[in-house]
Amino acid sequence: MSENISWLIDELPALSIAFACAKGKSVVKNAEELRVKESDRISSVVKNLRLCGIEVEEFPDGYAVSGGVLQSATINSLATIVLQ
Repeated sequence: MSENISWLIDELPALSIAFACAKGKSVVKNAEELRVKESDRISSVVKNLRLCGIEVEEFPDGYAVSGGVLQSATINSLATIVLQ
């Protein structure tokens, strides 16, 4: 993925799991906007894939995922839940 993908803000975590299970390397670029939303989504995806034993390279505007085998891990979604 390379062109104006910041509109995939909610889909990228799920797509990244697919990337982790795919053969070869998948690259997300031109997504620097994902660092300045409610949280740094690039950093979160990279950190959590690494926890699952996946090789990930982080860039200022994205990341590259080398396909492999996902290992069991406890993942912090960084979601904020407001109860009223």
